Amino acid sequence: MRMFMRSIRTLGLALLAGLTVLLAGGAGSAAAASPNYACPGLESLELATGVGNVACGIEALFSDTSGNENVAIGAEALRSNTSGENNTASGHDALYANTTGSNNVASGNAALFENTEGSNNVASGLDALFTNTEGSNNVAIGIEALYSNIKGLSNVASGNQALRDNKTGNFNIASGADALESNTEGNENVASGHQAMKDNTSGSWNTASGAEALESNTSGENNVADGDEALYLNKTGNENVGLGWKAGKQIVNSQNIDISNEGEATDTGTIRIGTEKTQTKAFVAGIASTSLKGCFVQVTSEGQLGCNEKAAVEGATGPQGPAGATGPTGASATASSNAAVASFASFQNVPNGNCLNYTMLAGQGNGYCPKTTTGFSSSSLLAGMPDNGGKVSNLYAETNASVGYKEEATVTVIDNTSGAKLLSCKVKSSSKGVCSNPETALVPAAAGDRIEVQITSSGSYCNNKEWQVRFRY
Repeated sequence: MRMFMRSIRTLGLALLAGLTVLLAGGAGSAAAASPNYACPGLESLELATGVGNVACGIEALFSDTSGNENVAIGAEALRSNTSGENNTASGHDALYANTTGSNNVASGNAALFENTEGSNNVASGLDALFTNTEGSNNVAIGIEALYSNIKGLSNVASGNQALRDNKTGNFNIASGADALESNTEGNENVASGHQAMKDNTSGSWNTASGAEALESNTSGENNVADGDEALYLNKTGNENVGLGWKAGKQIVNSQNIDISNEGEATDTGTIRIGTEKTQTKAFVAGIASTSLKGCFVQVTSEGQLGCNEKAAVEGATGPQGPAGATGPTGASATASSNAAVASFASFQNVPNGNCLNYTMLAGQGNGYCPKTTTGFSSSSLLAGMPDNGGKVSNLYAETNASVGYKEEATVTVIDNTSGAKLLSCKVKSSSKGVCSNPETALVPAAAGDRIEVQITSSGSYCNNKEWQVRFRY
């Protein structure tokens, strides 16, 4: 800014030299001998005692008493200046009210009009920095750029009405017509593009690049919008990122990341990359050659990714194959045949001594083992033996328990009606969560008897775990 001021001042002194040559004899000699120069007959520099001032225009530097090295070109330019120094005003009413402010440059009608003591400002354009009184280190280029600034410091506005309403906001940069136009007290924002962050009033630490980027933002903070209309509707949301044309345009909440996707008004803490039916393929480096242990990732038709811990390892079921040849006729069923499979399970934590649900009746679950039951029962913990009864065999049990050293969990198939323990197996630390018993129970269960499966454990590691149990009968 000092180099710019010196260039303007050099231009003023050159004008002074030219005017001195052109003016008639006595007037020219008096001007050459004076430490100041004022164009004759225009009431410029009427009260001046300072030195190195140049005034050319009706009442330019009219009130100056001790200010030095000021240049005022234009009617009433620097009119009220008394002791301000190193100011350059070019334009009608430029720096009109300045009294003690120094090192200012105002180019344009009424530029820095109300400035009194603000220093180190540059205003270029009609009414640029018009109401500034004591704000310093500001740069305003464009009609009404930083028009309402009063005390704001170190702002840069380039473009008509850029940062127009700013009063006390500091360290903002606005480049483009109407950029940050409504900002009054927001700090450290960067807006580049026509109407970028146009409605912002108090939001701080935002970055908007592109026409109408973050245009509706009023008090939202720490947002980044790069692209025309990016994060356009956001008003109070914080910590959003929108990259691309209209990226995050629908976002109104916080902590979203949208890349080439408009997002949705209900989104919070959501990442969206690309747009369905526009981007039809995705390539991400570093995935195919990397093996991991974890859940299965699934994708919805809307493109949402999710982690499904219970998804099967196998893929989707394929089409049904052709029917095979008819096999030989099997033997007739007897009371000792084991044709049916019973399944008991609980995916909820099973306390020591509880029984598992019979899944055919009520799905998975567990509860206190029921008392001795005969006849009809609605308990989901009991399976009924069919006509002719049968013997239990081929017991197999699984659990997610990590059985500790010297601990064990026992799975017991019990005839609840008779009280007989039909078959059992034990899960130990060496069996890795599985136990089995391929034998056939010695005692058959009578027709209509109720069968239950009880889990007992000897230590805390295998208590309150999940179980699945199957056997034939």
